[in-house]
Amino acid sequence: MFVLLALLLSGLPAQRAEASPDWVSPTGYDDPDDKWDSEANAYDDNTNTRATTKVTDSYLELTLSSAISCNKVRIYAATRDPPETLDPDIAIDVYYSGSYHNIFSGTITKEDWVEKEIGSTIGYQGSC
Repeated sequence: MFVLLALLLSGLPAQRAEASPDWVSPTGYDDPDDKWDSEANAYDDNTNTRATTKVTDSYLELTLSSAISCNKVRIYAATRDPPETLDPDIAIDVYYSGSYHNIFSGTITKEDWVEKEIGSTIGYQGSC
């Protein structure tokens, strides 16, 4: 079980495609199973706040309000309180070209920023 703290997309707003890369935070969320609490904390740029869930089979969809070009994502995750000794097991799916694409499934180091490549630069607006 894990607590998702932040998921940030690496990319550029589409209108700044020639500028140097920045990290772009999601601007919204969808919790389709209503299994998460404090969802907005997952993208508030504060690793001391948390979005939490008590189930392992529910996802939190993080969304963007405007298009970006994106080639990777980064995530900061931790286990629930009290602190567990296990690293979180996660899946990262990115929505582009009309469907979801899994870019990573597995264990990541807890309480550390972890970057995962998408595989190519994509024009992106939607959710992950």
